[in-house]
Amino acid sequence: MANIYLGQWEWFTPRGDPENDTWRAPGGDGIVGFDLRSLPKMSLAGGSPQGGGMFVYDGPRSHPELTLDLGSDVERNLTLVEKSGLATMLGRPDGVIRTDKLWEAFNEMFLSDDIYDPTGQTALKPRRGALHRPFHFDIDGIGRIQSERFTQAHPAYQATIEVFQADYRRNRAHVDRGELTFEILRKYTGSMMRRLTGRMGDDLVAGLVPPEFERDKWEVPTTIIGDTFVEGSDTELSLHTATGANGGHSWAKADGADTDVIASIDRARQDTGTSVYRAETALASDDHYTQAECFWSNTTSPTELELLARKDATLATLTWYSLQDDVDGTTLKLRKRVAGSGTDLSTKSFTGASGELLRVECGSDDVIRGDVDGTEELTKTAETSITGNLYTGIRPRKEGGATADMDNYEASDLAAAIGVDEIMATIRPTSQPILQPTSVVPY
Repeated sequence: MANIYLGQWEWFTPRGDPENDTWRAPGGDGIVGFDLRSLPKMSLAGGSPQGGGMFVYDGPRSHPELTLDLGSDVERNLTLVEKSGLATMLGRPDGVIRTDKLWEAFNEMFLSDDIYDPTGQTALKPRRGALHRPFHFDIDGIGRIQSERFTQAHPAYQATIEVFQADYRRNRAHVDRGELTFEILRKYTGSMMRRLTGRMGDDLVAGLVPPEFERDKWEVPTTIIGDTFVEGSDTELSLHTATGANGGHSWAKADGADTDVIASIDRARQDTGTSVYRAETALASDDHYTQAECFWSNTTSPTELELLARKDATLATLTWYSLQDDVDGTTLKLRKRVAGSGTDLSTKSFTGASGELLRVECGSDDVIRGDVDGTEELTKTAETSITGNLYTGIRPRKEGGATADMDNYEASDLAAAIGVDEIMATIRPTSQPILQPTSVVPY
C-alpha cells in the first residue's frame, strides 16, 4: 500500500552526468511528488533544499530528507504534530492547517488563499479549473481523492482568475519588451474567457483582465504550428523557416550547441552536445501540446529527445515542462525546469523505438501528460508551478559520434482541435458580466 511523506526534494546527478542535474523525490523511487516550493526555490540548482513536497511511495521508506510519515489512509484525521509540520513546510502565517483529514489537507494546500500565491514568487501557485471539466484530484498509488463540479462558487474559480491576472501582467511586460505580440496576448484573453465561461465577448473583459489593461481587447484563440524540416541544403535550425502545412515560423536557439536541418533526410539533427531551440510563434493558451517524431542511431552514448511546452517568453530563461526519452538511460521522464534548474515530476523505466512519436501536453486541469505513440505513459496531477507561458520547443542531445533526429514537429492549443466554427459560435453578447468575483467556499 502506498505511503505519503512530507519532506525535502533531493538534488541528484543521474549517472554522474551534470547535464541532467535535477531535484527528485528522496531516494529517486517515489511514485509521485507534489511540489510545495515557490518558483525562486525551484530555480535553485543544488545546495541545501529550500521548501519541500508531499511524496508518495509504494511502501514505507526511510531517508534523511523524509521528515514526516503521513501513512496511507487519506481518510484519517491528522494529528496536531502533522498539521504543524505541514503548516511549517507551507509557511502558513498562523501555523495551522484548518482541515482535519489528510485528503482535505491536499485540497487546502492548493486552494486556500492564505497559503497560495498566484504569482508563485512567495509560495506555491493554486490549482485552476475549467468550465465543463470535472475538478478531480488524483494521486498515483492512492487514487481519486476529490471529484467536484467546477462552478463560479468553487474556490478554484477565483484562483484561476488570480493566476491569469498575474500571468497577464507578466506577459504584458513581455509585449512591451517585444518578446510577445499583442495578437497573442489578445488570443490568450480569449482562451481564458472560453475556459471559464464557455463563450467569449467584450462584456467578459472586466473582472478577468487586470483593470489597468482592460482596453487591450481580445481575439479568437486558435493557433497551430508545425515543421517538416525540409531544406535544399544543410541549414542551422535558427536560419531555417518552418515548412509544411502549419509552417512559416522561425526558430531561435536559447542554449547550447547547434541543431541542423539535414537536407538529405528532411529532419532536424543533433550530432554533438545539447541544444535548446524555441519555436518563434507563441500559442494562444497555456493549455497546449508539443509533439514530434524522434529518431536515434544507437543507444551506447548519451541520447535524449525532449519536447518542451510552456516555454517562457524570455529566450534565455530556461523555464518549461517537458517529456524526455532518455534513450541510453532507458528512462522516460516528465520534467520541469525553472530558470534552468530541473525537477523530475514523474519517471518510469522505458525502452523506446526509433521513430516514436513523443507528445507532452499541459491541460487546463493542471495535469501534465506524456504520451508515446498515442499511449499515455506518464501523468503529473496538481502541477501548478508554470503557467501563462505560451512558447514551445525542443531539447535534443547526442554525444559519442552518433545522431539524434526530430521530424514532423507540431504544437497547438488544445482548444484548436475544436475547430474555428465551433469557437466562433461561442462569441455572443450578454447584458450581464459574469466574471466578477463571486462568493467562494473557503478552506
